[in-house]
Amino acid sequence: DYPESVEEALRLLGHGGVNAMANASWHDRTADESNIDAETEAIRKALNAVRDNEDLISSLLPVGDGLLVAVKR
Repeated sequence: DYPESVEEALRLLGHGGVNAMANASWHDRTADESNIDAETEAIRKALNAVRDNEDLISSLLPVGDGLLVAVKR
């Protein structure tokens, strides 16, 4: 549900609102493009959606299994 949660967050967040996504590194699998299982691809799709959205300022924090935090402009 990661890609859908990014879409919903954009719809619901006001300016300055924060969206946090846990497990963004997914056991270091999202950075390795050879990992193409469904879970990794879903998380990668959500990460790309955040990265490509000009209304969001994002940062990947090295906490736990990766915490992606995005602030809506």
